[in-house]
Amino acid sequence: MYVNKKPTPYIDVNQVLHHFFLKIQVVLGSRFIGMYLYGSLACGDFNHDNSDIDIIVVYKDEIDDERFSMLKDMHAEFDAKNSPWAQRVEIAYISEEALLGTAPKTALYPQIEKGGPLKRLPLELGWAFQSYSLHEFGLIVAGSDPRMMANPVDLKNLKLAALNITKIWVEQSHQDSWIQALQQKNEQAFVVLSLCRFLYTHRKNTIGSKSKAARWAMESLDRKWTPLIERSLKERRSKDKTLDSDLESTLKLLQYTSITLSSS
Repeated sequence: MYVNKKPTPYIDVNQVLHHFFLKIQVVLGSRFIGMYLYGSLACGDFNHDNSDIDIIVVYKDEIDDERFSMLKDMHAEFDAKNSPWAQRVEIAYISEEALLGTAPKTALYPQIEKGGPLKRLPLELGWAFQSYSLHEFGLIVAGSDPRMMANPVDLKNLKLAALNITKIWVEQSHQDSWIQALQQKNEQAFVVLSLCRFLYTHRKNTIGSKSKAARWAMESLDRKWTPLIERSLKERRSKDKTLDSDLESTLKLLQYTSITLSSS
């Protein structure tokens, strides 16, 4: 098996990746197929202070309860340490069938999102973005070329995923629980930066990291959105309370994005 000991230019990131590779390989054994980077590290827009380490692990057969428990403990142990990367590793364990698009839509996969614990979750609506990033830009930590394992993602599927997520958020924006979640700065910033990414895909017919899309949005959209996007970039990890004005602007940006994506 090919193992890339220096998949990124960052020594500390490579150490984290090597740590996980060794642990995961032991847990999964012969089920392990490959480990890859997507997101900002793969797209060349990584910010050492703010970006996450985005990982996809591909496996065959299934991950039983015993192995899932071992993986969950492994990730919890890492997050309990004093590593600056604790709770900054987002990972999805994806079956070979899911990568090929032949797995049942109801299937669940071990995943970590937004610094939470490892859970079995369905593929999110935004999986098209992750799959596209993996196929077009994915960096190999271990395993074969990811482009050899799956077909390219159709651009129409990217745009459809962006539209569907935006529609769901518009519906949820009428619910108190969703608004309450946005009152925490990091949650509100996630929505703003995701909307920038959807608009970037709509206009540029490709994907970009949230940071790249945000910079594009500040240059290309109406300047009234610039302060909101700029604060979202700077405070994307903050758990402070969202400014009321930013919350109102976020809902307006959501409506603008929904109309823009629906008009194509």
